[in-house]
Amino acid sequence: MANNEVFGSLACSNNVPDAQFGDSVQPPNVVFGAIVGECKPLSIH
Repeated sequence: MANNEVFGSLACSNNVPDAQFGDSVQPPNVVFGAIVGECKPLSIH
């Protein structure tokens, strides 16, 4: 698996270019805390 597991909160802002999925066919990032900002559509709880 190439996705990330975050054991806490994840916040993204002011990314240039915007945060986006890469070319891999991996599932979204798994976050075991709050997801805030640009990372929200790229992550699941």
